[in-house]
Amino acid sequence: MSKAKLYAYAAVFASLHAILCFVEWPWRRWSLYIEPVEAAILGPVAGPLAALVGSTLGRAIFIPDLYSFVFGVPAETLGVFAAAKSWRGDYKTSLAMLSLMLILFFLHPAGRQLPPWTLIDIYFALLASLILSVVKNIRKRLHSTARVALTGFIAVTVDAMVRVTILVPLGVYKLFGLDADSLRALFIMGALDSFAEDAILVVVSMLILSFIVRRVRTASQLLEVSLQ
Repeated sequence: MSKAKLYAYAAVFASLHAILCFVEWPWRRWSLYIEPVEAAILGPVAGPLAALVGSTLGRAIFIPDLYSFVFGVPAETLGVFAAAKSWRGDYKTSLAMLSLMLILFFLHPAGRQLPPWTLIDIYFALLASLILSVVKNIRKRLHSTARVALTGFIAVTVDAMVRVTILVPLGVYKLFGLDADSLRALFIMGALDSFAEDAILVVVSMLILSFIVRRVRTASQLLEVSLQ
């Protein structure tokens, strides 16, 4: 299949991504749930491009808020990129990205004052990336459903950690006028939401998204370009 056709698919997913930015229940936009599909079907170039265009358009149309652009667009784009690399067996990319962002977080004075347990899902994603980047036999034995679920977990954790990096190491929290206590309270509340979000995305990936990916793999010639 030609690159033109691949990017035509990317345009379709960008449109879906933009539309799902409008849906927000119970607390996060549903564009999150299309990230693993974009990663698995479109690959590490067209996938992030679809996320970039879709998240930008979705926010321009439905959420005209500067902070939503600042946090959401880079987080969703990089989440899809890391997940797409993981889908293809390259877990070193997510390992490097998460390691760098964690280092930046703990080097920052505000980051060191926040409870370390609030990033426990990030630690699990980092550990999974480390193990899978070293032990190749595990990668080969992963069932397709587990593979999609893991791709979803990588997507959501990298997405979340990018937002954390923008908030704390890059100092955007200061623009909100947050003091140490307010930032701590926000972080704890956000962590609890994030853990629930991780669980929901993994379940959705196993029950629904894996089915979508399998259907695409068997029904479309796109398989020859991005899924092998």
